[in-house]
Amino acid sequence: MANAFFDGDHLEDMARQALEFERLGAQGVYFVPNPLRSDATGSRRAAKDEDVVCRRWLLIDVDPVRLGTDGRPLEDAKVSATGAERARAWAVLDRCLGTMRASGFAEPVVGDSGNGWHLCYPVDLPNDEQSKQAVRELLRGLQKRCGDEYAAVDTSTFNAARIWKLYGTLSRKGAETPERPHRRSRLVELGSSRSAA
Repeated sequence: MANAFFDGDHLEDMARQALEFERLGAQGVYFVPNPLRSDATGSRRAAKDEDVVCRRWLLIDVDPVRLGTDGRPLEDAKVSATGAERARAWAVLDRCLGTMRASGFAEPVVGDSGNGWHLCYPVDLPNDEQSKQAVRELLRGLQKRCGDEYAAVDTSTFNAARIWKLYGTLSRKGAETPERPHRRSRLVELGSSRSAA
């Protein structure tokens, strides 16, 4: 695993580095969306929770269950999702979105991780234990209420230094096949009009 740190004044450098990681065959390129302490950016290690200044983003990551030809979950799910699996994950994402709207959350940024889907909510929270527990309970509640046997809300994304797929980069999980292609992550929408294109 290789790491590089960039601040908001060096996003073009970050994009060039991401493309270089991709050219070298990285399975995925990720970033930390929450702001980091300035002294952490000189390090070559991965960011840790204590490096995060505050929480600016909440991630709801919906991943499809990978199914074999017999319709049963694959034991090794480290493969790209099929189109049908992604569609079932979108249905769970849609239920999560409805639940968040009913709870008063603003409209999120919707992202495509290449295999699953993201709801990205702007927040203004301190990086403390109380915020961490609140995010953990929110994710658990969404999984219980919205998840099903075909797709799940990732309940492990509660930590402040959580990495996200860098949108625009390729997601390479397992061998690429026509049914399970490698796909580019992307931003699907920034506003209220939604489609699982």
